[in-house]
Amino acid sequence: MTLSCCLGAPTMAEAAAPAAPSAGSASGAAAFDLNGDGFADLPVGAPGETLGSHRLAGALNVLYGSAAGPTADGNQFWSQNSAGIAGGAESGDLFGDTVASGDFDRDGRADLAVGVPQEAVGSVGAGAVSVLYGSASGVTAKRNQLWSQDSPGVPGAGDDPDAWGAALTAGDFNGDGYADLAVGAPNESLKSVERAGVVTVLYGSKAGLSAKGATAWSQASAGVLGASEPMDHFGARLAAADLTGDGYADLAIGIADENATAGAVQILRGSARGVTATGNQIWSQSSAGVLDTAERYDSFGKALATGDFNHDGVNDLAVGAPGEVLEACPECENQGAVSVLLGTSTGLTATGNQFWHLGSEGLPGTTKADSTFGKALTAGDFDGDGAADLAVGAPTARVDGVSSAGEVYLLAGSADGLAGTGRTISQNTPGVPGSADFGDGTYLQLIAQRYAGGNRDDLVIAYPSEDAGHSGAGMVVVVPGSAAGLDPAHSRSWSQDSAGIRGAAEESDRFGQVTGDSQVFR
Repeated sequence: MTLSCCLGAPTMAEAAAPAAPSAGSASGAAAFDLNGDGFADLPVGAPGETLGSHRLAGALNVLYGSAAGPTADGNQFWSQNSAGIAGGAESGDLFGDTVASGDFDRDGRADLAVGVPQEAVGSVGAGAVSVLYGSASGVTAKRNQLWSQDSPGVPGAGDDPDAWGAALTAGDFNGDGYADLAVGAPNESLKSVERAGVVTVLYGSKAGLSAKGATAWSQASAGVLGASEPMDHFGARLAAADLTGDGYADLAIGIADENATAGAVQILRGSARGVTATGNQIWSQSSAGVLDTAERYDSFGKALATGDFNHDGVNDLAVGAPGEVLEACPECENQGAVSVLLGTSTGLTATGNQFWHLGSEGLPGTTKADSTFGKALTAGDFDGDGAADLAVGAPTARVDGVSSAGEVYLLAGSADGLAGTGRTISQNTPGVPGSADFGDGTYLQLIAQRYAGGNRDDLVIAYPSEDAGHSGAGMVVVVPGSAAGLDPAHSRSWSQDSAGIRGAAEESDRFGQVTGDSQVFR
């Protein structure tokens, strides 16, 4: 089974500044604050976890935030074998392969959506999503739900190999104060169009997520730009944020295999009726005014992140193209690049767009083959100045000569947009636990949240392929924010062998799935 990585999650700019609206929190709890105490919490999937005789059944650890950041105190270990959880652990389910959070019932505590993209629902590999609700004591089995395309009221039908749940994101698409959930099924076939891909939207309510008003979207939907084509994998990456400043979260859908893997991103607008085709946009490197040129294997849309990079009150979109080949090194493959499109009251615009790659001003080093720069993205306000910053992962980059060790590059937000900082973080950075070893970064993921509260985000660098005592056991590193930006000297790491953490590190657990896209896809 092929394993994969990296979707950046949206984070909120400084509360005291005119910040862009949050995508996941709606009017309830901030995303990932599962017990409502004001600190974001850290759910970490281990989709390779073996439960009894069931290999790759999957599990999820939850570490709770505190004034000191994530802590082992009260941490939890969830699987489909946990008491009261709908479904049952089976080999190959990959429970915990994707994670998203929002306050679906608006009770002041965020809830968790956990992807189970290989769940056998009618057919093996059809996929499902387990929803665990927050409470004053954290995540609970009470009222948990197991959603699939075979659930009453959900459009479509569960078939092999749809992988429903291979991408997840939460946002208030209809502005009613309840977070909603978008679910990608990138392997969904539409009639004779093989693996064109579909995205389903479930809406929040006082009782939590509901099938009432659920909709399914594809490039075959009425009014949606583009066309469904074989192997597009529409919905393999998802992000939600208000990209127009109108109070409704919009839905960004990555289609990295569009146009012979050149890639594209579809934007569906939020409205009082929820996600709509009205005013939808499709962006690629062939779009007028967008820097660079669309080329085969670019994989534009392989990673997405949203944040208010220019501090104008409207969220912007960063798009990874990890397969990009640059003119400076035309014989090189998978150098990678990131495009940044700015949000406006009328939607994303090419005006002022940016194109980042290794060797850009403020980014250390030069273009390197097989760095896959941009395959992991996340946005967060790491220094508390009100403008979102961008962390860009290069999972297969060499670090001090070590191949595929993985490196993270930092771009700082400002009124003028993103700028290179000259800073990088790897496991060879002083203060960062571990050491840069071959293959550590292969499935690197990034997420930013306020685990210690305050007005600065912290960065989680997840290494699901890290040999934490066992080959591929996985670990995560939490790098705290500070007034000067990220502070690697005070980093801390977590694995299932960390003191007090439930479960145990085992071979191929892949502890480190922290974002809303799946290891099923690369």
